[in-house]
Amino acid sequence: LPDEEARRRLAETGAKVLVAPDSALARAAALRTGTEVGKIVAAAKTGALSSLRARLPAFPPLPPLSRGDKAALYRSGAVVPWGSLLGRLPKEDGFPVDPEAGERLAAIRYTRGTTGTPKGVMLTHANLIAGAVQHAAWHYGDKEALARMLAALPKGGGALPPGRLKGSYVLAETAAPSLAQPANRFGRPGTIGIPLPDTEARIVGGDSLEPLAPGEVGELAIRGPQVMAGYWNRPEETDAVLREGWLRTGDMATADEDGFFSFADRKLDLIRKGDTIVYPAKVERELIRHPAIEDAVVFGVRSAGGEEEVAACIVLRREVRISEAQLKRWGAERLSAAEEPVYYEFLDRIPSRLRLRERSRTDEEGGNLKID
Repeated sequence: LPDEEARRRLAETGAKVLVAPDSALARAAALRTGTEVGKIVAAAKTGALSSLRARLPAFPPLPPLSRGDKAALYRSGAVVPWGSLLGRLPKEDGFPVDPEAGERLAAIRYTRGTTGTPKGVMLTHANLIAGAVQHAAWHYGDKEALARMLAALPKGGGALPPGRLKGSYVLAETAAPSLAQPANRFGRPGTIGIPLPDTEARIVGGDSLEPLAPGEVGELAIRGPQVMAGYWNRPEETDAVLREGWLRTGDMATADEDGFFSFADRKLDLIRKGDTIVYPAKVERELIRHPAIEDAVVFGVRSAGGEEEVAACIVLRREVRISEAQLKRWGAERLSAAEEPVYYEFLDRIPSRLRLRERSRTDEEGGNLKID
């Protein structure tokens, strides 16, 4: 996370305490500038947080603090060791529970910012508790799954990568997955599953919350106790996605007659070519089936004539060569005329798929990206 964005989030939320690895105290101390952060909790590489090291963010290299500077930070009282903090906790088991605390803010988690500046998602204590209970109920009897119940979940929409609650759907705006494959032999590969306990899901169209017929593509809407309270200090954006308890996810999907949902694409990533809507994810799946292609990302661009066209960035497998003409022949056999990429770009690797699609939507001047 760039320093500028990290500092913006600290200032925006009014954070008073920053938790950082002991090795990153120099950066943590610098990030306090312009914020309300008064204390830094230093987590050592070993000890209480050693099991979380793999999930801590990678900090850019900075000159380490000298012993004198580090000692000065500790003497100033600005830095508190993690172990010392734990030592202040009550010795007795359990904590008093305030029955009115459920709707109070427990955490602010940020979105990826694929539609603009990352937004702070407000999650209440009730959200977090509901998410844990839902997860436990879904994986009842599965000890390995229960052990992962409090693990950090990835952010952003769509299906999760293999090995993490496989076949699930989770957003930054929810405290737990909203849909998942049943934890039995009745799962359906290729889908994002069915709603978790106490969760409703439906496919809606336009501004309506009325469900579409099975098989129709529309926007996925979710309602349940794990859904966020709203976006931090962004009431208009909150009202745009939350209505009558329903969260409009911005993801296009379908539902079959058995209640299984399938992810189609992000709403903002859809390519409108004339009267036809093209789903980039579908085109990507077809391209990746080519034996020479390692990876692909598809997005819309503006041609010199002002029309939206389909473009594809391709990564080939090692020691494989293929021409653009060959790819176009492959696409013509498997894709509709509207879906066929008009432009191809060969890359050694694909940067963030989300960022590449975002950049394709607007250029530096806020207009549409054009390819001559």
